[in-house]
Amino acid sequence: MELHETLATSDANHLTVTINFSVVHGSETVAVTGTITVVSFPASLTANLSITVNGVAYARVRGSETATTNTIQLVHADGSALSVAEQQAVTDLFDLPGWIETAINNLFNPCEHLMGA
Repeated sequence: MELHETLATSDANHLTVTINFSVVHGSETVAVTGTITVVSFPASLTANLSITVNGVAYARVRGSETATTNTIQLVHADGSALSVAEQQAVTDLFDLPGWIETAINNLFNPCEHLMGA
């Protein structure tokens, strides 16, 4: 697993997160690349993310959300709907970094206490 994030602020009101996240399992590589832009006032979020499998476009997350609208869509690269199982797989992909952080903390936390850290 490899995760690179870059944060950029054009001013105090705007934050753009550039994401390059990939997971390799055997000969398969699943990657998420793109940007998420957050505006604090008026509050909005814009997503422009692509998901690839072995370098081939698989799905995309695109659109904007404000206090009154949400146009963010998760669809196949061709715009067709994902199945329930595919939606769950993408959700799990986005949850993976948090799960790994928890697992690492659970693994090393007891050792740190034993070593007096």
